[in-house]
Amino acid sequence: MKPVLSCSKCGQSLSWGDRFCTQCGESIEWPEGVAAPKGEAAEETERCSKCGALNSATSERCESCGSPLPRKTTRDLKARPDRPRQATEKREKSRKESSSWKSMAFFIGVVVVGVVILELATGGDPTTQENSPVDDHEHEHSEMTTANMAALPQIEEMEKRIAANPSDQKLVLQLANFLHDNRFTDKAIIQYQKYLQSNPNDVDARVDLGICYNDLNNFDEARRQMEQAVKINPKHLLGHFNLGIVNLRAGDVQQANEWFKKVIALDPGSGPAQRAKQLMQPHSTITP
Repeated sequence: MKPVLSCSKCGQSLSWGDRFCTQCGESIEWPEGVAAPKGEAAEETERCSKCGALNSATSERCESCGSPLPRKTTRDLKARPDRPRQATEKREKSRKESSSWKSMAFFIGVVVVGVVILELATGGDPTTQENSPVDDHEHEHSEMTTANMAALPQIEEMEKRIAANPSDQKLVLQLANFLHDNRFTDKAIIQYQKYLQSNPNDVDARVDLGICYNDLNNFDEARRQMEQAVKINPKHLLGHFNLGIVNLRAGDVQQANEWFKKVIALDPGSGPAQRAKQLMQPHSTITP
């Protein structure tokens, strides 16, 4: 039978090795050389804030100096996790799942970026991006479908400069290009026409004017301006290429391919020639 250890003064139950009663603080003396009763397990300890001695977690007073110890509730004593391995396994599983998801997200991101890069490299859908004419001055046209109203102050300033220098055709062309770049297409057409009255053989400006008409879906006038440009300069690469684009947009696939073939013949290794080849491929079965 396991012996019951208690305080001789108040009867409080004691644990083997207690130096003071946890209830009344009475000093406890234990026989020297006697081992702790079999089955007595080491208990969790509480350090005294006054003397630093370690005490049983259930003690209310320090077993060394007798000072009161912070009172613990039953909830405090049972709040410890009893299966730390399970918690670790959950954390590892969560970490692996998170890592797996991040890897998948990265892979999806790489695929999307790859598709975008491929789209840009190949020119995209032949009915959309490829069918946009290439500007002779290689202007960076935005994809916006409406005019860039933020450009109005600069447009007004350019118009004032032209009013002060009406004979400066270079300013007129600059305004036409700027209006075109910012999608003021109707106004750009007016300025290109004004410029071409004094410079009818400027094939670049004439092709730009044709692009403006193309943007407004006026394919007949677009073709007329571009055909006039390549008549003036039969080796104008972008004039030929843009004629292919305009005809393709107008639905004349056979004529579009004829212009694309001319682009390839003029300069096989050029960018427009490579793009012309790409545009011809999806339509090659339509034409002989």
